[in-house]
Parts: sequence; C-alpha cells; structure tokens
Amino acid sequence: MLSWDGEGRPCGYLEYEEKENSGHFVEIFVRLEKDKKLAYYTEDPKKSHINPLGVIPTQYISQVNDVSKQRPKFPYCFAVTVAGKRHFFKSQSKEEEEEWIKLLTDASKITVPKSATFDEARGRSFSDSQAYKTEIVGGAIQKTVMSEDDLSSTSSDEDDKNFHQKESIHQGYCVKQGGVVKNWKRRFFVLDEDRISYYKNEKWQGKRPIKSIDILNVKEAKQTERYKDRDNLFELVTRNRTFYVQCDTCEDMYSWIAIINKTVSSKHQKKSRSSSQ
Repeated sequence: MLSWDGEGRPCGYLEYEEKENSGHFVEIFVRLEKDKKLAYYTEDPKKSHINPLGVIPTQYISQVNDVSKQRPKFPYCFAVTVAGKRHFFKSQSKEEEEEWIKLLTDASKITVPKSATFDEARGRSFSDSQAYKTEIVGGAIQKTVMSEDDLSSTSSDEDDKNFHQKESIHQGYCVKQGGVVKNWKRRFFVLDEDRISYYKNEKWQGKRPIKSIDILNVKEAKQTERYKDRDNLFELVTRNRTFYVQCDTCEDMYSWIAIINKTVSSKHQKKSRSSSQ
C-alpha cells in the first residue's frame, strides 16, 4: 500500500515487469525522492542501505495510465512512459493503483510561474543544461573516418561558407555508433535550434563539426534496447538513417531525448507558422 516514510516521501511495494511484455513481474520497493526522482529497489533501502535498481526523473514522464484492459491477465497494472519507453508496474488493489497514477502524474507536471512568458521559461529550462558535460566510462577515442557517416548538412564547400554556429541549447559527451564501420566513438555533442552537431572534444566553439544533422531532418529521439550490452542508449531517427547514441547515465539519456524532441517540435511549429503567413 502507498505510504509515507519518516521524511515524508511517498513509497511502497509494487511489482515491476523486468522486460516489456514478458509477463514476468518482480516485487520492488518504490520511493518518490525529494528531488522528484522515482527510485526503485529490491527492498526497503532503510533496511539494507542498498543502491536503487533504477531511477526515473519524473520531469521526463510523458504519461501515466491504467493498462488493465490492454493486459487483462495483470489486474491493477499501470504504465509509466518515459522517453518513448513504457515501464509497467502492478499494484495490489485498484485504490492503490489510482493513488500511484495520481501521485506520478502530479509529480511529472512542469509548473511555470504565471509571470513568466513561454520564451523565458524555455530559456531557464535550457540554460540549466548549457554547461552540462559528462564523460563516458570506457568510451574509446579513435581517429575519425570522415566518409563513414552518409548524413550531413555541412559536407560541401557551399555549406562551409554558409555555416554559422548558434547558441547551444544542450551539450555534452556521448558515445555514438559509426555509420559504416560499426564501432563506437566518444564525441562531444552540441544541440542548437537548427542542428545537432558532434565534435572531437569540448573545444568546439569556432570550429566546424565532424558532422551535423538538420533538426528538420530529425523525426524523433527515443530510448532503445537494441544493443543489450549498452546501457542508457537512445536512437536518433532521421529520414535517412537511425543514429545510436549512448549516454553516461540514465538521467543524461532522458535529458537528451526530451530536449531533442522539444527542439524538433518547436522548429516544425515555427516552420508551419512561417508557411501559413
């Protein structure tokens, strides 16, 4: 049953499906932390002082909904959708399920002060991560093969003349899979309102990127489990190709996915408004 611990944090035991649609649920202890992160453990951490099995930042939750009708074999089952991936939880009663759904739905809401404009709120949100940098443990630095990526908006001499760096929205180290040679390289990624670019290192300002992807060419970013040996992996789906990018932490991955998708949506809205004028 949902309860509150001595520090006022909502918590309780639920069952969690380890692999989506496997039908195999395991009992876990779930707690909503003060920093609005949903952490789940093998048991109550106060008893054994263990680290969480996983952490879901609630600001990246897009939906929490009952799925009992879709999965009638599992009553009181609800799904938490994060970065396009659904996490399935099962409670012991309908009342408990509704309590968790309301709690997580409320926790995932982003509140903006009434006095703030959309652009101001957007600026604050993006500025939090402008200087954000992460190192990938085990990421190998290798020489770049310039011909292996077949998607680039900055490969011609004409593009070189017109290339102009804009203010960064989000940046940091990630590991990407090569286009032809399927090895993994550590690169510094920079997102602005027009493109996603990657460089050899963080000293990117004033330099041309190794490659750039036009934001309007991006369909979506979403979590993937295509490569089981790589955690915190997301795919960047474009019209021509799917890029696989690995982040240092789960939260980094959720952050990149959310900000990329928000930037893509904003760019398409601006283009649509311009076309209608």
